[in-house]
Amino acid sequence: MSGLFAFFEATSGQLVALVEASGINDVRPGWWVDSTFRGRGYGNKVIDLLAQHLKARGVTRIGPMAITTHQQQYDQQSSKLAQRLRSHFEEQRS
Repeated sequence: MSGLFAFFEATSGQLVALVEASGINDVRPGWWVDSTFRGRGYGNKVIDLLAQHLKARGVTRIGPMAITTHQQQYDQQSSKLAQRLRSHFEEQRS
């Protein structure tokens, strides 16, 4: 099963993000968000859609994620997205 996903902006058809999320239960995703769409809420939407897809696939846990952006320029934003993704899976454990 492929774990590579592409997300496009609906009206323009532009590529917003690429996400790799292979695995069964211990998924270790990584992503890239195009600079044109950063800071505009698209990353959050991509993460929410990814969580929805992974849950539907039966994924129960998000494994370790390496946060490595060019010159650490977007580490803080990526860390927030990682935290957002994890929160989708922590809710089901409560």
